[in-house]
Amino acid sequence: MKDSDIKNILMLIGELTGLNIVISPAVKDTITATLENVSVKAALDAILKPNGYNYFVQENIIIVKGIDTEMVGELETVVVKLKYINSDDLSGALEAVMSSRGKLQSFTPLVTSQSTKGASNIIVISDVQENIAHILNMIDQLDVAIPNINIAVRFIETNLDTTRGHGIDWSKAAVQLGGTADTSLAMLDFNNITIATLNPIQLTSALRIMQARGQSKLLSSPQVTTLDNHEAETETVTTVYIEGSTNNSQNPYNQGNQPSQSSSPYGNLLTNQVSEKDIGIKLKVTPRINEGTKITLLVDATVEALLSAAEINTDKPRSTKRTVKTQVTVKDGDTAIIGGLIAENVLENKKFVPIISGIPFFGQIFQSTSIEKEQRELLIFITPNVIN
Repeated sequence: MKDSDIKNILMLIGELTGLNIVISPAVKDTITATLENVSVKAALDAILKPNGYNYFVQENIIIVKGIDTEMVGELETVVVKLKYINSDDLSGALEAVMSSRGKLQSFTPLVTSQSTKGASNIIVISDVQENIAHILNMIDQLDVAIPNINIAVRFIETNLDTTRGHGIDWSKAAVQLGGTADTSLAMLDFNNITIATLNPIQLTSALRIMQARGQSKLLSSPQVTTLDNHEAETETVTTVYIEGSTNNSQNPYNQGNQPSQSSSPYGNLLTNQVSEKDIGIKLKVTPRINEGTKITLLVDATVEALLSAAEINTDKPRSTKRTVKTQVTVKDGDTAIIGGLIAENVLENKKFVPIISGIPFFGQIFQSTSIEKEQRELLIFITPNVIN
């Protein structure tokens, strides 16, 4: 075909293939083309789209029109039931491939109007016919099963020698593997926080060494299962009620507060308040499966403990908090160790003889006071396993 009228070429295609083709009056052009061993769809795309035309199928009729012309019946609507993902999460990805006339609508079937709406797994898609195939292909690639990952965590606290001034040095602690010492641990050290990775055999040896020393204590060993790239959270806490007094210069009867005591009938008033505080271990882990058997862990851990009773002039207890936020990559089944979270307590020990030590001046002979420093390091062992 050389400098041929586009309408004549389309009619020729209809005669050769037995298809019904209707051409809009706006289609006017001449083209030159050589086509051999191509499908009808490929031929129509090659002839029409480079010249600013388009087509759609209605029942058994091919309607050819201008690309900017909107016609009834050009749009196609499909209903897709998703297997693994939420329709709301899919909307953003599909908008990148949809045309300007395309629309998405999530749908959640409800038995009654009072039913609680859950996660929607049905999506209604409306777009031009030629784009539906691209959209369905993208859904097939995105709507796949998400792997489950089991995360086993051990919080171990160990007492340290105050003369050392640092935690366990994993690079110097020989881990016995079948009678040989293996110190080739993958280690990172930043801001006094040490991260090491151990395979299952090294982990077993390390735990045995800590158990043999007798200075370690298992605080908690939770396990949680989550989806790939989804946050898992576990808490082992105790709720502590803290009572304190606050000054209230306003009239307490305006807000319904009753004063426990007052400095004057119309002056500042002291009111008792009780607040709650969670003390314990909080851990957030987000696992992400990489290529092969590697897993990247986003870790946010916090350990808080009470140190003493209420402080003077504050009426609040003193607590210590150890926090770490980091990322580490391990193999499936290996263990990541986070260490270097060291807390120091000052212990004051008093020894006395009852009754006699209470005698003024003379009783001081029968009492003694010693001050000791205690250092404790928190070690976090995190072991992810992909569940098939």
